[in-house]
Amino acid sequence: MNMTLTGKKALQWTCVVLFILLCNRRNPVPDDFEHNLVSIGNYKIDATCRDALQKMLDDGNAAGHKMKILVSYRSKATQESLRASRERQYIAQGMSKTQAVRKVEASVAVPGTSEHQTGLAVDITGILVQERAPQKLDAFGAHYLFRIRKLPNYCADLQI
Repeated sequence: MNMTLTGKKALQWTCVVLFILLCNRRNPVPDDFEHNLVSIGNYKIDATCRDALQKMLDDGNAAGHKMKILVSYRSKATQESLRASRERQYIAQGMSKTQAVRKVEASVAVPGTSEHQTGLAVDITGILVQERAPQKLDAFGAHYLFRIRKLPNYCADLQI
């Protein structure tokens, strides 16, 4: 399944399992957090959400939504590497170090504060995302105990 949009950045949404763990700058991943990572295709996620996520993807695809995982579990080391890589990229584009750091801070979570580090969050794309239908996405995800946390490129964070 190819979700490439000619001349446009693919839109995506992040869904997280409800009621398990709140993770952000104010609530970093606990040092004693234990993963139980399993696979869905080439992606790692926490076993807690595997069945619900697989059902959501299967049902979404059966309904013609063409849902696809773009990002899943990231280790702290991977998150650190991603931030450093983006910073170097922005500096190479002519930004000062300060400008690059600010831009990275606005788009890439500080290691230890990313929901992806828990294995309980995935970024997904599909027809509903491309149609920019956040209410439909939210209702669809909630049926499987997932919640939209962020809609990059076109919508502010939604409140739980």
